[in-house]
Amino acid sequence: MIKKKIAQFGKIKNALIVVFLLFTVSGLVGINSLSKVSVSFRSIYEDRLVPSNQVALMSQFEYAIKSLIKRQILDGSAELDETEMASIKTYNASIDSLQKLYSNTFLTPAEYEAFKQYKVNKKLFDDVVAKVFSLVQLNEPVQAAQLFESEGYSTFDAMILPLQEIALIQVKVGEELYQSSYDRINNVRRISFITLGIAFTVTLFIALYYTFIHYERD
Repeated sequence: MIKKKIAQFGKIKNALIVVFLLFTVSGLVGINSLSKVSVSFRSIYEDRLVPSNQVALMSQFEYAIKSLIKRQILDGSAELDETEMASIKTYNASIDSLQKLYSNTFLTPAEYEAFKQYKVNKKLFDDVVAKVFSLVQLNEPVQAAQLFESEGYSTFDAMILPLQEIALIQVKVGEELYQSSYDRINNVRRISFITLGIAFTVTLFIALYYTFIHYERD
């Protein structure tokens, strides 16, 4: 009789150990997955949203420079006064700061190549702008306007294109990070349901087992 009770207790103990191990494994998997989800969401903010704003500002300042030059040289007096020159310098200084901030974020290989191309093309555009300024100072407004309409426009378009590519890459990578986080949360949910299901089954088995024993005794 005692041996039978010991055997019964051993079976129950083993079942409880299985339940405990399942909850432990489920908890560890859940903690690990949620930690990765936290990292993913932080990456979405630090490496996607913040850099996206930096790229947008770079593009905005580049368009502002183009607009200032176009308004004065092509549509205005063919001159750039000190205020406008100061504005262009301020825009370029802001762009330089944004470039440094952006380069310190996590960049995918595609983003790195696009950003590298943007800096090369910006140098070409800045060189054209410098030539335009020189012609303006030499009182050659027609030549300045012609140079900006031809080389200025083409180098500007080439400069903006990589920034647009970066924006598209950021959206794609952000979507992938979000989907990865969503999948991890779903996995945690599935594991939790399975663990609860097994725990419920084991508990039901123990209850039925005891009920059967008492029924046999009666």
